[in-house]
Order: sequence, then structure tokens, then C-alpha cells
Amino acid sequence: MDDYSSGRMPGIPLFTVSGLSQGTHTITIGVTGTKNPASANDIVALDYATVP
Repeated sequence: MDDYSSGRMPGIPLFTVSGLSQGTHTITIGVTGTKNPASANDIVALDYATVP
């Protein structure tokens, strides 16, 4: 997935999921080291996560 943006876009959902059963779930975020050619780096920053 390429989530490149030329500027910060806080609050914009990149990933959503619904219909999960109750219980513990795990989200894994991995940085591959590859990047969009327009990007200066391969940094990933988590803005926020919500659980309804």
C-alpha cells in the first residue's frame, strides 16, 4: 500500500475494518524500506487509532 502524501493529512483514515467479533485483535504495521519516488524518506507515523 502506498500512503504517500505531499503533506500531513491528520485524521484521514488509511485503513478501516468492520464486522469483527468481540475479543482481542492485532494490527501489524511494517515498514518495507521502499517508498514512492516523490517521497524523501520511508517513515511511517501513526496519527491515531479508534475502537468504537
